[in-house]
Amino acid sequence: MLWRIDVTCLAEFGDIPSAGALAALRDFGVSGIEKVVTSTVYLIEGDLNPEKVAQELLADPVSESYTATFANAPPKVPAGSRVITVFKKPGVMDPVEASARKAIGDMGMK
Repeated sequence: MLWRIDVTCLAEFGDIPSAGALAALRDFGVSGIEKVVTSTVYLIEGDLNPEKVAQELLADPVSESYTATFANAPPKVPAGSRVITVFKKPGVMDPVEASARKAIGDMGMK
């Protein structure tokens, strides 16, 4: 099964990545955007419990929230919002992937 886990900073803790993305868009000359919310998205395929992986491994319970869904389900966003997904370039080393694989294995999941 292919899972999608979205991890988002809680606004009350200062969402620095979202503020940076909004500033970059404005610097680039994009206008009319009032708010940006960024999430780190993990696509994980395997025989696993996505809630447990999100809670115990990927999201900080104090400063972040998460959603775990089937990967083919569209992300839940407010009406009138748009979603832009940015992927790493093919062939770029992803140390987070290696760490997550090992940690999920250590949790007894594949």
